[in-house]
Amino acid sequence: MKNIIIAQSVSELKFLLKKVPKISNLFCLPLNLPIQLYCIEKKIPFINPILYINKKFHKEAIFSSEKMVKKIKFDKSYKFSEKINVVTFLRFYFNSIIFLIEIINQINKKEKINQIFVSGWFNYKDTFSTENYYISFILKKLFRKKIVEVDKQNIRLPKFNYKIKYLIKTKKLTENSKIIILSNLGYNFFRILKYLFKRKEKFLVFSPFNSEISVFKKIIFKILRIQFFSFEMIRSNEKFSFKLPKVQYKFRKFDITKLLNFRIHQEKNNILKNKLKFDCFDKFFFDIKPFLVITNNSRNLDGLILDFAYKKAIPFFCIPHGTISAYFNKFDKIYKKIIAESITYPNSIFISQSKISRWFFNKEKNFYKKNILSGNILFAEKSRTASKGNSILYAVTMKDFKSIQFLGVEMYYEYLDNLYILNKLSEKNNLRIIVKNHPAIRNLTKKMQLIFKNLIFSDKKIQTLLNDAFCTVSFSSSVIEDSLHFKKPVILLDRWNRYKHCKIFKIKNSKNPVIQYATDEKKFINCIETLYKNKKTNFGYYTKPENSKSNIANLLDKFV
Repeated sequence: MKNIIIAQSVSELKFLLKKVPKISNLFCLPLNLPIQLYCIEKKIPFINPILYINKKFHKEAIFSSEKMVKKIKFDKSYKFSEKINVVTFLRFYFNSIIFLIEIINQINKKEKINQIFVSGWFNYKDTFSTENYYISFILKKLFRKKIVEVDKQNIRLPKFNYKIKYLIKTKKLTENSKIIILSNLGYNFFRILKYLFKRKEKFLVFSPFNSEISVFKKIIFKILRIQFFSFEMIRSNEKFSFKLPKVQYKFRKFDITKLLNFRIHQEKNNILKNKLKFDCFDKFFFDIKPFLVITNNSRNLDGLILDFAYKKAIPFFCIPHGTISAYFNKFDKIYKKIIAESITYPNSIFISQSKISRWFFNKEKNFYKKNILSGNILFAEKSRTASKGNSILYAVTMKDFKSIQFLGVEMYYEYLDNLYILNKLSEKNNLRIIVKNHPAIRNLTKKMQLIFKNLIFSDKKIQTLLNDAFCTVSFSSSVIEDSLHFKKPVILLDRWNRYKHCKIFKIKNSKNPVIQYATDEKKFINCIETLYKNKKTNFGYYTKPENSKSNIANLLDKFV
């Protein structure tokens, strides 16, 4: 029988290892990449989830998460983005819960579990904070008889502060100002700023203040007529009343209703703040109507701004730095609609930067008012001096226990397993493989380089890495579109036979489709050889040929 230690972070694991008595058959169950790498580094016996979580569960999980979301009951006052905010954090929490249920049941079925040791840590700081701890809380609710808690902490909900309101801090706007609200200045949105600045009309770009912006960039933004704003919270004598969403759900034999509603109550302050910020934003523009609204996604502040634009009938659209495509089956449909819900807005204009995302729109026409195939706006693009390259770029999206997504995102342990395979293939076939870690695990780059000596890990910008590559390898990531717009072919590596990101066109009389699909090592090497020998590839099946400068002009000329 196995005894198991479960933690959410390396620091929590270290705490447990000091507190848990030395007993036989003690294994760590890693819930994220840092913990799994720590176990490897310190030679701590661990259970690899890859042996217990299969494709069948991914399908069950994503289907169940959709059923759970449909059971959430919202008050009529909730706007679209407010619903998406709740759905997003609750789905992540739900996914964490059912992942634990599945893996513990599978381990117990195959090898029997004696005891599960947890720290007892409990903490809540903010919605997606890395300082949130709840693994002990969840496991005690699910597997009480097997749980050994080495320390006990009080379980408390955050104190609710309803006597607040918000003011917008910014310079005064004039009534004749031609205002464009731009919710994000990252993700190559600077390209849009340059276009607006060169126009004859003097647009004022209204954008949220970001404390991480350097002094130099602030000077540049001032020249480009950016006016920043921020929300200031102040005391209020008025009490703002609202109803929290509720949900009732049972997964297999586990009634997780209380767990889910507890999670909603943790976010009560944030739900209130979003509502108050919307009211503040709405009042601020009572006498002045912005000309156009452009956002990067439809959640949180971006979503709030879209809700405002929708209410005021202001032209608006979302330009995401993300990738969605047409679905192939009912499970794939659920996954791709999950991705879409955070980067689109109902009844809005759908901006397709590639034909890949347009295929999704063509299947969801009833949900969007209009589709514009803009071509590349935010993704990387090939410069005149770009080389064919001699390396292979490997980059995927990475999620940990707190933000698990099923089906279309590789799990942390699958990513690690792929690195072992690529490391072996690199040595055997003399391949130069560059690995770009997802920003969520960038702090592990040096550690991973020590383990996988035949791979090259780099945190350089994607534009730089694509310039040195002749192809890109991924599972599902925005790097797929970055690569295609950069005129670099893509290999979809799916060793789990679980997810194909998009259509693959086999060009007539050619064995060189722009996007290749591989499910094992042999097919992967065949794809590499095919692409390396290929001298000319037609990217027109997936992208438009124009550059971002002309695409932005063609798009915004329709509105300004």
